[in-house]
Amino acid sequence: VGLQTSVLYKKGASVWHYIDNAGGLRETADKRRIKVILTNGRIFQCRRWGFEPDINAGSTVVVEKKPERIPGRAMELVAQSVAAMTGILTMLLLAIQLSNTTP
Repeated sequence: VGLQTSVLYKKGASVWHYIDNAGGLRETADKRRIKVILTNGRIFQCRRWGFEPDINAGSTVVVEKKPERIPGRAMELVAQSVAAMTGILTMLLLAIQLSNTTP
């Protein structure tokens, strides 16, 4: 959110009322990981167009950040995986070849 703050309780207000009054969502906010922690300890996952719990006074709204994406990391993992599979395949083919040539 724009500003981590306290927002006065308003009976019947939605999660989005509290988020908007705290400065709204930033680009780094993960809209899919918004949680409401009620005063009784229950935790609800919220969706933009889905179920929202009845928020009571003292509840906490948590907006998590999007996970960081490291450019090029996916290709590095693919390359490492291909190298590992190539090594395993080579070992298997060598073992098969040796078992076929042994009298």
